[in-house]
Amino acid sequence: EERINAERIKAERIKAQRIEEERIKAEGIKAQRLEEERINAERIKAQRIEEERIKAEHIKAQRIEDERIKAEHVKAQRIEEERINAERIKIQRLEEERIKAEHIKAQRIEEERINAERIKAQRIEEERVKAQRIEKERIKAERIMAQRIKAQRIEEERIKAERIK
Repeated sequence: EERINAERIKAERIKAQRIEEERIKAEGIKAQRLEEERINAERIKAQRIEEERIKAEHIKAQRIEDERIKAEHVKAQRIEEERINAERIKIQRLEEERIKAEHIKAQRIEEERINAERIKAQRIEEERVKAQRIEKERIKAERIMAQRIKAQRIEEERIKAERIK
């Protein structure tokens, strides 16, 4: 009976040891599975964080690129507007200079016409005065000539009258 009891105790001890080994093995497997799941969860979490970081960097880079393109467009538009404005001002200045030059030319032509008319009128006046002077001298010369002829005739008649006496 002691031997049976001892074998039963031994069998129970072996059974308890096997149960304990299986429990330890099951706990080891469970702990390993939990550790693998934790590592996998950490890897997934790290991967998600990395993907979000890459996505955020991409969005930031895209926003920076969009802002750069917009700034370039605004700058190009401002430069074009300044170029158009400068051309408009240049054309306006050239037009004003052309109008001013035409005005000066027209004024000079008018002044030259007036001066030419004044010179022409002055020449005509000088020629009229000269013609008048020549006419006065001619009349004077004719009068003198007539006086001489008359005096000569009177002298001839006086001489003739003296001869007759």
